[in-house]
Amino acid sequence: MIRRLVALAGVLGCGGEGGGRDGAALSADAAPMADVAPDTAADLRSDVIAWEDLAPSSGLFVDRKEVDFGVFHLGCPRAAATLSVVNWTAGVAGPLLATIDAPFRLGADGCSAGLLAPGESCGLEVLVSPEEPGDLAGMLQIWSSASDLVKVRLKVSVADLEPSFLLSPATLDFGAVPTGQSARRSVMISVAAGFRPVPQLGATIIGDAFTVSRDGCQATSLMAGQGCEVEVAFHPAAAGPRTGALNLSAPAPCPPFQSQVLLKGTGQ
Repeated sequence: MIRRLVALAGVLGCGGEGGGRDGAALSADAAPMADVAPDTAADLRSDVIAWEDLAPSSGLFVDRKEVDFGVFHLGCPRAAATLSVVNWTAGVAGPLLATIDAPFRLGADGCSAGLLAPGESCGLEVLVSPEEPGDLAGMLQIWSSASDLVKVRLKVSVADLEPSFLLSPATLDFGAVPTGQSARRSVMISVAAGFRPVPQLGATIIGDAFTVSRDGCQATSLMAGQGCEVEVAFHPAAAGPRTGALNLSAPAPCPPFQSQVLLKGTGQ
């Protein structure tokens, strides 16, 4: 009897390349691993499954029992994950067949209509690019005969959310500042729950009376629930009211984030 421990890990995103049949026989000390393609649109959750007391005649196996794409945001191209299918039988398995429920679909397919020698594996890519919000589920089924049918549960939570930062405050009011002097105010920027990490946050200023005096978000990757701070300085050169804006953007990963903090002050 063989005892196996398979560690599973996945990443959500947009794009990526799927795997194919690798033709490699598994040793008694090796375990099949998923080859997951990274994408911009959400992260696959990690899991660990122990396969215990598997005899070589146990049939086909897939390296995960469930693919959870997590939160997918409308407007992103797609999310992808690749599964590894292994023949644990003592004989040749195949030709292999695979079916999948909508809105999930097959991408790069190194398994269908193929034959797997004992210990051989192949790769099968699962894609999803839903067009409506909601919690969606489906099933991927792979088999060569009724006796070796394997099923993989598929699910994704599709969110129709405005991809914007949480801002505190949303307006920086500097009040009255003597000309030739300056005043500083800070805004806290964070990412709402349900969104992916946001790297490469950019901060730019509109308005010649305002500048970014300290950027605590530069080169910072924000996880959901985390925040960073940008400080803005108001330095009026002449008397009278002044307005401007602090533009915040992060083009990747999908969805792109864009927010604006209003700036105002009066020169005295």
